Amino acid sequence: MTISESIIEWLLGYDASVEGIDTDVLSANTTSYALSKEPTINRKKYLSGKVENTEYYQFTARLDSQTNADRVGNTAWLEGLEKWVAKQNKVNNLPLIVDGKVCETFISSSFYLGQTQEDNALYSLTIAIRYTN
Repeated sequence: MTISESIIEWLLGYDASVEGIDTDVLSANTTSYALSKEPTINRKKYLSGKVENTEYYQFTARLDSQTNADRVGNTAWLEGLEKWVAKQNKVNNLPLIVDGKVCETFISSSFYLGQTQEDNALYSLTIAIRYTN
């Protein structure tokens, strides 16, 4: 299983109504979700030889936005997702990555409205993972 697949599986625990999260590209559906890896990895090398890696993943959601109520609901859903990610760290419910290692997760950049279309909008946020090997 790839790191992206592990994060997607973990994210699906947030909302049971989300049927799936695609890798890299949003599907053409009105409501869809995707996770794509950003090209940045930060590494810290320690004297012990261990390396701390921080990787970044862009979570994108295409959501209905025809009415103000839709947009308020989208904001509430995304704020809830950010809080859920923070809570998962506190309760130690984290994705398994790289040979079964557990990583820390956090929101690197809060959600924002990236693009609007006639009846939907694209929202994005950046999820970071940190693990040591």
